[in-house]
Amino acid sequence: RRRCRSMTDDAARHEAWDAQHAWGAERARRMIRDLGGFYTKVGQVAAAGSQMMPPAWCAALAETMDAAPPVHPRVVRRIVERDLGVRIADAFDEWDDEPVATASVAQVHRASVDGTPVAVKVGLGRRRQFSKDVDAMYRQAVLLKALKMDAGLDLPSVVAAYRELVKDEFDFRIELSKLDRFSQLIQKDFRNFITTPAPVRHLCSERVLTCEWLAGPQLLDVFRESTAALPRPQAKRFGSWRRLYAT
Repeated sequence: RRRCRSMTDDAARHEAWDAQHAWGAERARRMIRDLGGFYTKVGQVAAAGSQMMPPAWCAALAETMDAAPPVHPRVVRRIVERDLGVRIADAFDEWDDEPVATASVAQVHRASVDGTPVAVKVGLGRRRQFSKDVDAMYRQAVLLKALKMDAGLDLPSVVAAYRELVKDEFDFRIELSKLDRFSQLIQKDFRNFITTPAPVRHLCSERVLTCEWLAGPQLLDVFRESTAALPRPQAKRFGSWRRLYAT
């Protein structure tokens, strides 16, 4: 940092900072991949924070969104069958053991029901690990505040607030209700621009969420793109959503 600040040439200074960020981001990526749990969620927040994080960090941590280490197919099948109370072969016409996306608390598999392609989100049961990680981070936040090393931020309150939300991350019935609510909200202003996947309700439970398969770009990529294609009223509101999501 001192070396970068001492440089007088702007181009050289920016290049040095970029190299420094790339160095740190790659090490953070490896650390998060090793630790998993709540730290993967921290990586997701950082990767989405393009307005506050250097590009090297967003790029390096992008894998936390959907490319975390997968869980063995046998474990996934056992979770699905126990939670739904039915064999996968009886519930689905087809089932792909290779996940299309893996993240901090779940991974998604492609399947089909009555000939219709569906996405099946399977909770991986990491509640205890998450809780321990959040508790450890809370203790660190309290220590940083006591040592006045928190840059004036109320980190304990931030972590404590998230600790209250952690339990919702592991109950997909809550996510299903939010999906229903979101579908209702977008009907007024965005029905011609945004759609939501229809849930297959008899194949949804606490740890399994089954919805119709919708192909398209990642939501994070959409939020990062221009809203010029939208009419002005929708673009203004969509831009506010994008800023909220990015923070």
